[in-house]
Amino acid sequence: MKSKTPMHALLLAGLLIGLGLPMQAWAQSSAGQMDTQTPDDAAGGLDRCVENEGGTTLSDAVCYVRHREAVVAAQNEILRRIDSALTRPGPSATDYARAAESLRNAQEHWLAYMRADCDVIDDVFGLGTALGLAGEDCVIRHYEARNQELRDLEDGYLQP
Repeated sequence: MKSKTPMHALLLAGLLIGLGLPMQAWAQSSAGQMDTQTPDDAAGGLDRCVENEGGTTLSDAVCYVRHREAVVAAQNEILRRIDSALTRPGPSATDYARAAESLRNAQEHWLAYMRADCDVIDDVFGLGTALGLAGEDCVIRHYEARNQELRDLEDGYLQP
């Protein structure tokens, strides 16, 4: 099955690129800063951005893209730490190598689920300038929830 680019992503990219904003300029939050925040703090950062810098579809879109980039970077950092922990020998009766493979498999399936779930937004929203924002909100919510699950795994099972 071919993967399609979500409509919300195409609309946001077209809107922002059409105005000459480079993609790299959006991702100004560091993974380390985002990773230390709770999901509520992270959502507050998006809310503050929209409140302070938003007001138009374009400025709101910049906030959403920055936030999405930050939660994706945070997830990559969490996964890097977990992968590193799983390269060590685990406690008696554990199989960290198998756990690492299971996590890779779970992450692959999670990504497919998240994309399909957010495609529903694209498919039922219709046309309109807020489609990109609705789709980004779906992606962000999924990443924030998954990041918390991964932190819980790391804190509950992989601390020395």
